Amino acid sequence: MQPDELADLLRRAIREGILSPGQALVQEDLAKRFKVSRIPVREALRMLVADGLAIARPGRGLSVMKLDASDVAELYDLRLTIEPALSPYIIANASQADLQRWRTLIREMDGQPLPLHEWVRANYQFHLALYEVTGRPHTLRLIQSLFNLTMPYSRLYMQTAQAQESADREHETMLDLIDRRDSAALAELIALHLSTAREALVAYLGKQQSDDGLALLQE
Repeated sequence: MQPDELADLLRRAIREGILSPGQALVQEDLAKRFKVSRIPVREALRMLVADGLAIARPGRGLSVMKLDASDVAELYDLRLTIEPALSPYIIANASQADLQRWRTLIREMDGQPLPLHEWVRANYQFHLALYEVTGRPHTLRLIQSLFNLTMPYSRLYMQTAQAQESADREHETMLDLIDRRDSAALAELIALHLSTAREALVAYLGKQQSDDGLALLQE
């Protein structure tokens, strides 16, 4: 397995909560888990550090980056700046075949109850697919980086069935708006989709920080 392939697997594990914020990333353990030598593991972990997904701390080794409420708020603010602005490009480039493919994706998400990590995976694939048609590869790379950083936390918001059902309804409405070529309404809905998650997560993480002040002193 090449280092970039291993890095992609680790990014996915972080997005889906298989590797949780703050969890140690031990080269020997990962090499054994993926049946590879430590060399590709070391290179993959360097990629994660460059992505901001892992951090090295003196005497404590590497671990998955752990963000606080202000970090998550800043990242969602970036998403709110970038993603709604892509609506005209989605509208201009989306074909009926794209819409059919996206409808298949959201049917997989809301057709039956899914384990949370599977729903998160499908949600990632859906949003990434929307932005892939824009023809803006540099923006897409930035969005993928933001997805990787925020999705471990958006899982917290999506843990309830109610939150998933609300997101599923918004996904369906997005596709209806794309089909109607309503760029302004699509931008508004994407912004609402993100701002709702932002507010819930910032409140949740802020409460966690205030409830666990002693732990913060040990960071």
